[in-house]
Amino acid sequence: MRRAIARGRIVPQSRSTDPRMGRVSLKATTLFDRMWINSDDQGRLSGDPDEIKYTACPNLPDISKDDIPDLLKELEAQGLLTVYSTSRHHAIQMLDWWEGKTAKEVVDFQLYEEKLCVEFSALSLMWGTG
Repeated sequence: MRRAIARGRIVPQSRSTDPRMGRVSLKATTLFDRMWINSDDQGRLSGDPDEIKYTACPNLPDISKDDIPDLLKELEAQGLLTVYSTSRHHAIQMLDWWEGKTAKEVVDFQLYEEKLCVEFSALSLMWGTG
């Protein structure tokens, strides 16, 4: 999965007092925070355990790629993320991604989505599929 990573992303301060984080293991908490900072600009990342290991925690021997599926289930059970399938692979969506974002960031994303819809409609008409 291609990623557009925003460098310098931080974990929201509210994460430290979120009761859901207290219901998961220390391994799951560590993995979640590292996945958060490596997510794309929409809060998504690959759901492939090998890629998660390589991207989020390559230097943490206590979290193996074999641990990752169970840790993802643990995080998903608390409503922190969701794992879903695309046409070619599994992906992850961080569920609280837009919480705490500035209004400008949300509006910028909405305008970007609208532009994509307009461009897609124009292409559909041009190709005779719309």
